Amino acid sequence: MDKLIEQVEYILEKQRLLEKENEKLQNELTKLKENQNKPQFNDYEDSIRELNNRLDKILT
Repeated sequence: MDKLIEQVEYILEKQRLLEKENEKLQNELTKLKENQNKPQFNDYEDSIRELNNRLDKILT
């Protein structure tokens, strides 16, 4: 009977650790999804370059 109790306790502890890890991964996934919608630095550079080109065309 003690062996069974030890096994159940072991399984419950593993389950708790997995739930904790799952929560961390879910949080990380949420952050990644949020960041996916934000423009990246290269996008800003391209936008600035495009605006500069338009400005040059207007001024010349």
